Amino acid sequence: MTDHEAVLRIALAGQPNVGKSTVFNALTGLNQHVGNWPGKTVESKEGTTLFQGRRIEIVDLPGAYGLTASSEEERIARDYIIKNKPDVVILVANAAALDRNLYLLAEMLALPVSVTLGLNMMDVATSEGVDIMPVVLEANLGLPVIPVTAITNAGVSGLISVAVAEADERARFHPARPELGAGLQRSVNRLRKQIEKHVPRPYEAEWIASKLLEGDSEIIALARQWLPERDWRQVESFLTENEDAALDLSQETWVKAWQRLQQFQGDSSFSTWATRIAINVCLDQLRKNKRQQTESIEMLAEEAGGVERQILRVRLPATGNRARRGEPGREFAT
Repeated sequence: MTDHEAVLRIALAGQPNVGKSTVFNALTGLNQHVGNWPGKTVESKEGTTLFQGRRIEIVDLPGAYGLTASSEEERIARDYIIKNKPDVVILVANAAALDRNLYLLAEMLALPVSVTLGLNMMDVATSEGVDIMPVVLEANLGLPVIPVTAITNAGVSGLISVAVAEADERARFHPARPELGAGLQRSVNRLRKQIEKHVPRPYEAEWIASKLLEGDSEIIALARQWLPERDWRQVESFLTENEDAALDLSQETWVKAWQRLQQFQGDSSFSTWATRIAINVCLDQLRKNKRQQTESIEMLAEEAGGVERQILRVRLPATGNRARRGEPGREFAT
């Protein structure tokens, strides 16, 4: 920590409807200010709390499904994390639907920020028969996982305590980041080498390369500004040639996920394992329509319920270069 170590800044992130605002209210009480983000119509909430004599500034980021520029909320959330560099991000997730929430965690782990995972709505998860073992999940993810029921204030003090400890020991934060497939990683590495000398701080060249492959409109616009015209034409040509690569890898991963899901039917560790599948699939993410990918993972998990051997046929619409060539979409079967 620096000279101002008595003051910590914590950002709360999470998808809509996970109880993030309830966590924020439990942490800050009446010590909060509500307004709008500068130049935006999106609501901004900031508050303070004291923890063991230290002043904690807490920012409630807009609810976001991911960190791509597909909505104003997502742009605000990621820009705040990248540019304001909070000491730690508390990612609030719905424990009763954890696999739907971990896409955001996968994107968060690609940024240079410490993350604490708050499993909210543990009471709902228990009532719905969802068996989650936070200690096992924490060991698998390599980051703190704290069970919380914010509506009754249960676990909130433990959440802030762990987040503060994480902020004080940021150099020790080494989560189990999912790895990209070899082909996709080669594409990212090649792009990174092309752009790295032109990428300004606080952005990191590898993250920018990933977002370019993903087709992130805001990052593409920034890269156009940063790169000389000749360099940008080379990058643009590479992106056009490789437009289908990430989609192909993601589609194949869906089938692998389905095949492995069948192996875990009736296993008490299924919910914990499913979260790991979600993260591994989600960080193999460099494609354009990420919400479709997340929905497909959930579809596979739902259809797997109680069925030991079921053949799954996955048909996906043509996109990118395939669509332009008039070719059909990919089809996979287990």
